[in-house]
Amino acid sequence: MRDLLVVDLDGTLLRTNSFTRFTIWFAIELLKRGMWCPFCNLSYWVGLRKIRRQTHAETKRRIAVMASRLLSDDDFLLFASSLRKYIREEVLNMATAHQSEGGVVVLATAAPAEYAVPLARMAGIKHVLASGLHIPEGGYMECRGEEKLRQVRDFCRPHDLQLATVVTDHYDDMPLMMEADRVVLVSPSPRTLQVVSSENIPYSIMK
Repeated sequence: MRDLLVVDLDGTLLRTNSFTRFTIWFAIELLKRGMWCPFCNLSYWVGLRKIRRQTHAETKRRIAVMASRLLSDDDFLLFASSLRKYIREEVLNMATAHQSEGGVVVLATAAPAEYAVPLARMAGIKHVLASGLHIPEGGYMECRGEEKLRQVRDFCRPHDLQLATVVTDHYDDMPLMMEADRVVLVSPSPRTLQVVSSENIPYSIMK
């Protein structure tokens, strides 16, 4: 069996939250194109989230579904390119070294697949698990928490892989961390350190 290294995106491979930046970028693009109704809808959904009248997951689903209808592959590629300057070289170097030693790397993220996939390709990462790759009829599947673990398990089976290392910044990835042989926390928050430590999971820190 080959070793699998799972890398998170936001706050880990990237020094930023990609979806926050995508929402701002998308809003600007809508204004540039004179798409006033979609812009108003987007602003309304963000406003509902700000006042806690709509969940983060629902807000993200609405924005992602609308973007997939209004934006082209070239648009998503352009946005993905804008994220390259936020890549943490030390995390990318770890992934590259793992691949050069015969291991497999997968980017597993709650970000939408539409831009996560091209960004991963730019970074030299072949495999991606992301939100929207498995969309039920009328729904939007977010690759987070237990769902991310499920997708990683499904990816491992046909490729004869074992979950060796998880690289993340957030306790949302606890289900993955509890099954990995090695955990690397990237600039973790005090809350993440508290949650991970409470489960007695050994970890190293990458600052």
